[in-house]
Amino acid sequence: MNMKSGFWKEKNKQGKDETWQTEREREMDKKLLKWFCIGDVGTSSRAIVFVMCGLSHVDILKDDWSPYPHDSSDFGRCYKLLKVFPEWKKRITEMECLGEIWRRIALAWEELEKLYKQEKHEELYARLQQLQPDELETNCNKVSLGNGVTISTPKP
Repeated sequence: MNMKSGFWKEKNKQGKDETWQTEREREMDKKLLKWFCIGDVGTSSRAIVFVMCGLSHVDILKDDWSPYPHDSSDFGRCYKLLKVFPEWKKRITEMECLGEIWRRIALAWEELEKLYKQEKHEELYARLQQLQPDELETNCNKVSLGNGVTISTPKP
């Protein structure tokens, strides 16, 4: 077994269980498992976990749908995740590996976070929409929810 983190164990040459985890890695695993089981989890926050843990993000990008925060609730789940793992916040620009929208969101993270903390949810939603490249909008179905709020879903 090549993995040296997570809950992986292997027998050493003497037949005894051997784990490669440091105490820090075990604590991180516990925090991550707790967040996943009882936290406010969404696709965009899971995408952050994939990237920050160095996991293959191919699965998270299936069906050509980028798991980025689309609205205040999505952003809030990402924000809460980064409160659990504050060391990931300074690495948020690594999310650009998931595409242009994530790159733009990562670069605007401080501004978006400020709007979220101030509970300016409509402004946060509007700003998230501004960060989407226009050419990507043509690949989505838009549904108006009224009061200037729309949602986008991928076209089949």
